[in-house]
Amino acid sequence: MVIDIDGDGQPDYRLLYANDVEGLTGFSGALLDRRSGDVRQGTDFPGQVAASGRTITFTVRRQALGSPRTFSIAASVERVYHPGGKGDAEVEQTTDHVPDQQ
Repeated sequence: MVIDIDGDGQPDYRLLYANDVEGLTGFSGALLDRRSGDVRQGTDFPGQVAASGRTITFTVRRQALGSPRTFSIAASVERVYHPGGKGDAEVEQTTDHVPDQQ
């Protein structure tokens, strides 16, 4: 998910929920400031991420984004599944975008 806080149409922040964060096990939330390159993750993540069924919910404190009065978001979800494990050549992959970018 990306967040534009200044209305220029370019993302200023990126929210991630992934299981490939170095030094952490399991899924973890991260906030990347695309302007400075700073990443806040693990115990430094300024909010919460919850996954339930097919829904992932991000909660991020506005102060962590500089307390903008308005902002725009766009999201992309990618799922990569190896039925036989990571070494299996068979891969199932899906991607979804919001707003819909058909």
